[in-house]
Amino acid sequence: SNILTEFRDFANKPQQMAISLNFLNDRDIELKGNLTGFNYDNDSKLNQVEGKVYFTSSTENKYDLTNIELTAENTELALLNGENTRLQLKNTTYKFNKNKENNTEKRDLTTKLSSDILRISNKNRPTEESQTTFGGLNISLNQQGVPSAVNFYNEFKKLSTGDQNIRNGVDLLISILTKNDYFDSKVSVISVNAPKKQKPYFNLQNGNIALKLDNTDLTKSNANFELLVRSVKQTPEDNAQKWDAKDGKLRVQLKDYNIANELSLIPFFLETLTVKSPPSKDNKDFLHLKDKWVREFRENSNIDFSLHSLNLFENKITALTFNNKSRSESDQYSTSFTLNTKKISVPEQSMQIEDLSISIPLKLNDPRSYWSSAFCLGAYETLCQTYLTTATQEKYLNNAWSDLNFILDHANVTFNLNTSPETKAYPVKFEANGMMTKAPEDAKSSQGWSFLDRIEGLLRISFDKRLVEIQDEKTSKIKELSSFWSMIQSKIKPYDTILPAFVAEGENYVAKFEKNDNGYFINGKSFDEIEQELLIEEESSSEK
Repeated sequence: SNILTEFRDFANKPQQMAISLNFLNDRDIELKGNLTGFNYDNDSKLNQVEGKVYFTSSTENKYDLTNIELTAENTELALLNGENTRLQLKNTTYKFNKNKENNTEKRDLTTKLSSDILRISNKNRPTEESQTTFGGLNISLNQQGVPSAVNFYNEFKKLSTGDQNIRNGVDLLISILTKNDYFDSKVSVISVNAPKKQKPYFNLQNGNIALKLDNTDLTKSNANFELLVRSVKQTPEDNAQKWDAKDGKLRVQLKDYNIANELSLIPFFLETLTVKSPPSKDNKDFLHLKDKWVREFRENSNIDFSLHSLNLFENKITALTFNNKSRSESDQYSTSFTLNTKKISVPEQSMQIEDLSISIPLKLNDPRSYWSSAFCLGAYETLCQTYLTTATQEKYLNNAWSDLNFILDHANVTFNLNTSPETKAYPVKFEANGMMTKAPEDAKSSQGWSFLDRIEGLLRISFDKRLVEIQDEKTSKIKELSSFWSMIQSKIKPYDTILPAFVAEGENYVAKFEKNDNGYFINGKSFDEIEQELLIEEESSSEK
């Protein structure tokens, strides 16, 4: 069955539409159509639209939509009459597929959207030269095991009514992300250009974002996030503020993470937008969720970040990598941080750091006591300020320091320090081992206990002697013009005499700072021994 019709759209523009209705078999119907255009109003319109829609019978008198394919040569969408935001898309394709799982009430949904060009404009950016432009945009969503009771149309409909608010938008996002067994999404773009004052300002090339979620059990969900960017730069008029980065990669993996507890806190976050005054008493519902979060929290995560190069305000970082691993156990929480970079160059200070390596392994003992007290720090600070009294917040803050109980096992920082322009690089090394014990209960309420009383450890600092010795004429001229090198020379070797804390060991100057049950020590000597040696030196000098 074919239908051809001419009509006038809402803007009184003449349009043509052709529709083809095909009964493919006793179960499937194909609906094809093309439309010259459609103007919803003077700001929102479509041009050259083609589409295919497939229906499959689910009962004798009921058909279920299973597939949609739509293309549009030009699309313009105005939000709030286009004054705040106007979207313009060129050569746009939309695809949707629904597949019902056998013998279940669940569905698999696939959604894809692509556009050669997406422009974002408003009343202050009416020309193409001033608009933010996305080139080669592709979006895909794959939702497996969506319950039939979930109706995304109703969620979208809430946003299209006059009752638009942040809560409805958040509810829709949560439904899309978590009301399924498995979620897989990808967003890619060939280029992004955001001008400022009709001049190039921000540019991104070849960006990709991917998110995968295992939602079969939200109390121990698995998540994988990936961000890839070939290059990104910002070019303000002030050259000193320009920056660019190349080949950035970020990967985040979470295993057995309790997303359900995080979702239960979202309504409280939304309420903070309307609460204006601090509470007169603690919110019991919030405290219950806080205690549940602490009791059930576990984290097995891995974060990897790498960057080929970063030019930041005339400084440059080359071959940067970062990793953070965390693992929760019954009575211990382990986390480690590693950072490496080939070179950090700071021309303004005539210095550069080469082959930087940082490793910080930490083990937190009795972590749940600390998390209970430190809950109000960081991401949940706003919630605590809204639902807890000032007195309760202060109690948690004080307990966070007293409950801190960790072991630092072989942390180290190593690098070679050079001038810029390059002359000769010399090694510098920091090594640390230590621990902090939990404060006794009777000491928490006392003002007499010292924070340092709970710390034991050893810090070793070493660097090549030649770093602070007179160099060749070229090196000396470079260092004389740098406040950084002047500070190094004046603080570590003032008046051509090395600080007393450092002793010579072969080619290096070394200082060891230690704190244990017997007190404080520098290079194995107590403060009393050091003081006695200084008195003897002074007496010897006065006799001469």
